[in-house]
Amino acid sequence: MDESQADNKLGARLYTDVQVSLYPAMFESKVGLTLGVNNLFDKDPLACFSCGLNNFAPPPMTRPASSAMSA
Repeated sequence: MDESQADNKLGARLYTDVQVSLYPAMFESKVGLTLGVNNLFDKDPLACFSCGLNNFAPPPMTRPASSAMSA
């Protein structure tokens, strides 16, 4: 079959990342604590092994950008 006529479909996937920050008043909000969880519900990435072009590989999960503390 010609690649242009292939009817391969890849479903959608939603990943949930959560981040919480705390800036205690006793440190005059100059020091903070941040906790985060990537892929909260542990969803595996979708893969399409029958897709034509280079067998689509799911992208790796990326780490969120860390926030820099200002002085």
